[in-house]
Amino acid sequence: MPVIPACWTNQLTQRCTSYSTAELDGAAYDLTAACQALVNWDGTYNITSRGAHLMRETLRQFRVSGHRSLADSLFAQPFDADNGATTPSGLAPIDTANPEQDPVLVALARAAKMLTDNGISLDAPLGDIQYLIKAQGEAGIPVSGGYSYEGVFNMAESKTASRSTSDFANNVIGSPQPDSLLFALDEDGDGTDELAYRPNYGSSFIMALSYTDEGPQAEMLLSYSQSHDPESAFFSDQTQQYSQLQWRPVRFTESEVADNTVETLELMQER
Repeated sequence: MPVIPACWTNQLTQRCTSYSTAELDGAAYDLTAACQALVNWDGTYNITSRGAHLMRETLRQFRVSGHRSLADSLFAQPFDADNGATTPSGLAPIDTANPEQDPVLVALARAAKMLTDNGISLDAPLGDIQYLIKAQGEAGIPVSGGYSYEGVFNMAESKTASRSTSDFANNVIGSPQPDSLLFALDEDGDGTDELAYRPNYGSSFIMALSYTDEGPQAEMLLSYSQSHDPESAFFSDQTQQYSQLQWRPVRFTESEVADNTVETLELMQER
């Protein structure tokens, strides 16, 4: 799974700054706005990151079908198993005689046109268009993360098939759109679909653990929360914490468990 480093992104923005048009469907497409959006991108997939979705849709066009990696043609140095830590690397060189037909610039143009045609700003914060809807009628909860092919460890993907058989457990995502990772859903019931990335797959239980002289110390995130019942207070509380990347402590000792007990159920065998 290739990780897209800052130097690669810098090479892309240098290219689109030097060559501001690409040939798209037989016509010249102005890359100025798209290029500026990537210049301003902070290189992360946090909910406040602007322009991350433009990079996502650009890279998507080099995604190997049915795989989590990107095509070798995107890179100057393809993946080499003997140099796995440093490859793939670099941006594939441009044909300076025909820069408007450069595959990378054309992919950027296609991504920018698709987003703007659908009313999505190229510099929108990721959290405005990437959020969890845990049940029909629930408000979206912005989340960070990205698709595996983007080289993001914190995965947040939309999949039309769910592993769960519980209706409550299936986040509402809507219908997939062609030539995009966006999903269409009429969220507010006004008869018009909204387009967004609505994850239902990816990071779930995350824990950071250390062993100390005083015993184990750990913090955790539970992206989907504890309860599947929308009426429960625990239906989305931890999802809200996950949205803000707020860790919560793991309770190990008897006193910690006693001090934080919410409810005790006593199970008895019927005779």
